[in-house]
Amino acid sequence: MNNINFSLLIPVRCCPEQLKLMIDSIYQTVGDRKTIELLIGIDDDDMIVRKAISFIQTKYRNENISVHSRPRGNSLVEHYFNWLAKNYSKGKYIMVTNHDCLFKSQDWDINCFKRLEEYLKDKADNLVYGLTQDCETTRTLDKKITNFPIISKNAIDVLGYVLDPRILRWGADIDIAELYQSVDRVLDLRDICIIEHRPDSLMNLIETGAEFEWENWKKSNYEVWLEPGKIDKGDKRRRIDRLEKYIDRLNNPEQCNLSIAYIKAIKNGN
Repeated sequence: MNNINFSLLIPVRCCPEQLKLMIDSIYQTVGDRKTIELLIGIDDDDMIVRKAISFIQTKYRNENISVHSRPRGNSLVEHYFNWLAKNYSKGKYIMVTNHDCLFKSQDWDINCFKRLEEYLKDKADNLVYGLTQDCETTRTLDKKITNFPIISKNAIDVLGYVLDPRILRWGADIDIAELYQSVDRVLDLRDICIIEHRPDSLMNLIETGAEFEWENWKKSNYEVWLEPGKIDKGDKRRRIDRLEKYIDRLNNPEQCNLSIAYIKAIKNGN
């Protein structure tokens, strides 16, 4: 029986010390270690991180940590976040994270799970975007956007992704937040789940090879990035319609003569 509540997606490249501290912060604050899993995504040519992975797996040998290696991709969103979620996640909720953050809230998992479950109690669709506090005050408070959303697995199944695969890196967090805001499926978790993004304690670390790798990646891929503002308005409307249709069908079954086959058809976009 699967008892995983949260699957944490952790892509990393050439930043072993940041990764170690980030994972330490998770296990220092989590309330029930058995109900979370860490999915670490690495490139098969990243020998720097592989050494750190060995250290982490030894230190946390009894925890649910799995490492998944792949040929180096050119999209953080599709080749790492979506890839990890689609192929390896077991949790009821999927959490987007990164190696350059630190978890700050004690028992964040227990408190978030309780609030998420309470929120979905009267929502048959089981769609939710959990808004965590990433300490980027203007974005999180004013626009209700976070780098580290907690999204229900069912929502990911309906859309077919965690983050829009057409957006390679920056902007995907904005796009997905706006999408769930449009269908009124955002739950505020900022008071019980604080995750500090790029704190000085991490960013002041000297990571061998990281700066070179980042500059090389940026130069080779910049021309193919798709910003959220460039996504066709009609396409945005179609995605919203898809979620709204699913929400309506699931929450009003008596009006729809709903069947299992019909629910699957909605998920497949038919």
